Amino acid sequence: MAYFSIAIFVTLLSAPRPSEGTITWSRGFPLSVPFTRTAFIHGSARPDAKGVLIRAKVWYWREGSAVQIKDVPIDAKGTLGPVRISGLEPAAEYFVVMKVVQVRNKEEETLATKIAVIKTR
Repeated sequence: MAYFSIAIFVTLLSAPRPSEGTITWSRGFPLSVPFTRTAFIHGSARPDAKGVLIRAKVWYWREGSAVQIKDVPIDAKGTLGPVRISGLEPAAEYFVVMKVVQVRNKEEETLATKIAVIKTR
């Protein structure tokens, strides 16, 4: 019985922990709104253990163009947005990344989503 208890304890200690410090897109986002030259950004973030989320931004660009950056509101629960980005060129493809800055151990760290693609009409 003692070996069984030790085996369970060791298994629990070595089990992978849930990922910490995540930022994700909400389902269906980023969302291009046809014929309006706009898109909506929405997501959620969770800080690392002992981290605090302090600000969020969305970075978006077209191939070969300058990166544009816009602030994204973030609430106490880690909800990002929604925020509208406008002035997008019609029939274009934009690359989009959301970034959140957290403070942990008095140092700022940046969390980012995977690059998403918006196709405008």
